Amino acid sequence: MNTSTLYKLTLALGLMGLSLPLLLQAQPLLQDRPAPALERLNAAPLPDSKLSPGLPPYLRGLDLSEAQEDQIFALMHDQIPALREQQKQRRHALDDLEALSKANTFDERKAQQLAEKLSEIEKQFILSRVHNDFKINGILTAEQRKQLEETKAQFGKHKPKEPVKFTPQNSKKPALTLM
Repeated sequence: MNTSTLYKLTLALGLMGLSLPLLLQAQPLLQDRPAPALERLNAAPLPDSKLSPGLPPYLRGLDLSEAQEDQIFALMHDQIPALREQQKQRRHALDDLEALSKANTFDERKAQQLAEKLSEIEKQFILSRVHNDFKINGILTAEQRKQLEETKAQFGKHKPKEPVKFTPQNSKKPALTLM
């Protein structure tokens, strides 16, 4: 056997030896693949999910009757066009304020008008939300309202009671302290 043939044979065996781990690792690809994402999305809802689509998330866990769910859904559905219009107006006001901040000259009167317009939009949004919550509370039974208040009280327990104070890195104090 000449040297070049021996060299080629050694090289071929070496490459085969190096590719063996890759072939063994590729073996799981030959098995059945998991279900596509769309099939998993169409699966049944989780058993603890007691909330119908279109209902506010804070009603989760309440035993609502079908009639209550229908009333709340209708209430929420009727407000969608008005909320969409408020969102568009808010976005336009914010865009106008941003354009004003980038302008060559600052118009104080126009900035004041845009800020007042934005304030009015936010006020209407908050008032409609409070009015909506009032209507939803009217649909709930006394026991459901009590359960809802207990749930809200539990969420309040998780909030920090003291404000958090951050200190500079070069300080001798810890980076995060409670005031």
